[in-house]
Amino acid sequence: GLLPPGFPSYQKGLNDEYQGYDPEKAKSLLEAAGYPGGKGFPVVTLWHKTYEPSLPKTAQIVQQMLKQNLGITVELKPATTKFFHSSLVEGLIDFGVHNWQYEYLDPSNFLTIFVPELGRHKDWNDSEYNRLIKAANASPNQAERLSMYTHADSLISRDYAASFLYHMGNAQMWKPYIKGIPMTDLGTQNVVYYFLGMHKIYKAGK
Repeated sequence: GLLPPGFPSYQKGLNDEYQGYDPEKAKSLLEAAGYPGGKGFPVVTLWHKTYEPSLPKTAQIVQQMLKQNLGITVELKPATTKFFHSSLVEGLIDFGVHNWQYEYLDPSNFLTIFVPELGRHKDWNDSEYNRLIKAANASPNQAERLSMYTHADSLISRDYAASFLYHMGNAQMWKPYIKGIPMTDLGTQNVVYYFLGMHKIYKAGK
């Protein structure tokens, strides 16, 4: 699903039925649609942003996998971030590699972007999803709102508003005596490199 592991409202395995990797099932569905082995299927354009190396690489991997597994030809369309986002809002992107970085540790920061009037994604519009997100955003009951977000995450996966490929993560290693590293607004602990230049070192007892 859209929510990463360990995030509030995330439930492991909830969306595997809809978003699991199954090339053989994809082949059978493609054949049932009249395109055995991808024969006769139109060329697909895959947009991607270029501001970081992972996005073109992801697009290339998707291109290769669709060709290898399904016989579908994909043409890549690189775009600046500004042009990509404006084209997305205008509904010009049918197929694109898009990433999202949350600003705070709450499901609303992920899921609200798929409500047409509240986010960038305009082409998918589900009344039940929209209702759940708006109700959860307004609810003062934390347990209720997290339950609604979980349901919404399942809906967006079921309807294939997007295919969720991976969740990025960062790793750091600290010596055992390093203590007291503060929690960030994103709910993580890390030593930012510029702290070292400012001599902001964390040690036991300090």
